[in-house]
Amino acid sequence: MSILIGKYEFEAPTAHDDIPEQAGLYAVILEQNQDLFLVEVHDTNNLHATLASRVLKRNDRSIVYLVTGDKAERTEALNQLLCEFEFDHEECSQGGGNKRTETNAGIAVSL
Repeated sequence: MSILIGKYEFEAPTAHDDIPEQAGLYAVILEQNQDLFLVEVHDTNNLHATLASRVLKRNDRSIVYLVTGDKAERTEALNQLLCEFEFDHEECSQGGGNKRTETNAGIAVSL
């Protein structure tokens, strides 16, 4: 299953073995009343190692990941997501992204 967060398509792993040993972004999402909300998003050099100790699905929260290009591309994607979903992030005030007027805006989901 894939989940669209902003303009980025994240994958929802069903097991830790599904997570690649590559650099990428991972996000924690929260489900409430059939709506999904972005809780946090991070960059890592090794998705598999970083997420190996995390619970992929716990109650109403899930972890999803995105494998994307080099460090500069991941940083740009991370900054865009942090600004779009109104996380307190320095890049947003410097024109690094578009701030939304709603807090915790829902994430569009596609299967």
